[in-house]
Formats: sequence, structure tokens, C-alpha cells
Amino acid sequence: MLVAPMVVKVPVSSLRFFLEIDVDFAFNEIRRSDHPHANDLISLLYETLFLQQKIAITLSQLLQHVWETASQKTDVIFLAAEANIIMAADLLFAYEKASVEKTVALVGHTLSLSLEGKKKHKQRFEALRKALEPWAGKTYYADMLLSFVSSEALQELNSYRTGLLHSHGIAELQPHNYVRQGADNAVLMRLFTVLHEQHAKNTASLLAALALLTDDLVRRQPPEFIPQAILSPDPRLVEAVRQFIATSPDADPTSGAGAG
Repeated sequence: MLVAPMVVKVPVSSLRFFLEIDVDFAFNEIRRSDHPHANDLISLLYETLFLQQKIAITLSQLLQHVWETASQKTDVIFLAAEANIIMAADLLFAYEKASVEKTVALVGHTLSLSLEGKKKHKQRFEALRKALEPWAGKTYYADMLLSFVSSEALQELNSYRTGLLHSHGIAELQPHNYVRQGADNAVLMRLFTVLHEQHAKNTASLLAALALLTDDLVRRQPPEFIPQAILSPDPRLVEAVRQFIATSPDADPTSGAGAG
């Protein structure tokens, strides 16, 4: 429903832990289309895909440190594993914010939209929202993208990042909640859950951006033939996308994506 049409221009090869595409094929299709921002698109895709990998690896390391804490914590006040969790979280919040910004830039270049002069995310998002109006309501992935990269979504992510050790953001992650608290890792798992959920949203946003890029490349250089997979998408894929949208309130296009 979303991934299958990309076969003709930007084939997705894996979604298991982070998004991978057939870069040789996709980059060649971008060049063949004579897109005016071809070099920028290829550069941003390189950066964003590598960022996806770094996020997935750091999430795995964070989870490992959580279980190390659970197995090693006795009467120790503070473990090295707990410090490693906080350091990994600091990296992840920065990585995930960068992923949102790079996805916005990717869509901007796809639409030949100048965002460089707009310093604030709110300004870039508003310009993107207006540029995507022709797609809004016609392609659900444009609505989903706007929901996940909205000013409100980024503000929530920023509040977590700056509030990690303060009264804002994830308040239960104050040090007194795990210093001298034994092997209960529920608080630290809450941190992993928040970061993993954001990674899932960023991956969905990137998928939507690639779908928009595919639409643009197809218009510029129509494929010689249409694979059967596009004409008859796997019903399991259709159902999976529907379930994802149904269980993620932020993916609801009526939840205020067009605001601010």
C-alpha cells in the first residue's frame, strides 16, 4: 500500500530494525529523472539512512545497558551501565531530532521548495504544509508525514530531550527514581519505549517522504512497465499499514497536523 509502489524508483529492501533502500538503483533513478535537486536528494538520503542505522544500533546498546542494570544492581548507588543509558539517550534524542529535520529537508528538495532561509522548524513546517496541499487528503502518507513532523511533534521530542534530568520531559527519570533503587528497571524501560516509539515514527515519516519522492520521479520519468506488485499489493501489507495508523494517534490526519 505504501512500500510496493516504490519498487519502480526507490525500492525499500528492509524495515526490520531501520529503513534500507536499494541505493544504487534509487540514486540512478534520481539522476535519470533530471530532478533539479538530484545531488541534494542523494546526499540527504545517504545521511538520513546512515542516521537510521546509528539510531537502531544505539537503541540496541541502550537496551543492553538496561538489562545490565537489572542483573548487576544490588546496593550500588549508581552503575556505569546507568550512566551509559543516559549518554545513549542524549545521543538518541539528538539523532532523532536530526532525523525529523532531514526528512523535512528531503521533502523540501523533492518539491523544489526553498527552506534554507527559514531558521525555525515551525516556519519550515508551515512552508511544507502549504506545498503539500495538493497531496493532502489524496495520499494518506502525506497526511501521516505532516502529523509526525509537525511543530507539536518536534516540541514534544525537545521536551523529552531537555527534560531528561529536569522536572520537564520524562519526569520519572529523575536520578532519585533509580539511585539506590535495586534492580527494578521499569523506569529505564520507559525511556527505551519513548525512544523506540520515536524511531518508529521517524521511519514512517521517511517512508512517506520516499513515497512522495517516488511520485515525483514517476511523473518526471514514467517507468517502462508497472510491476504486478503495484497493481495488486499484498493484502497483509495493506492491513499492517491500517493497523499502524489505527493504533498511533499521531498518525491521524485529523489530529491537528496542519497547526503551527
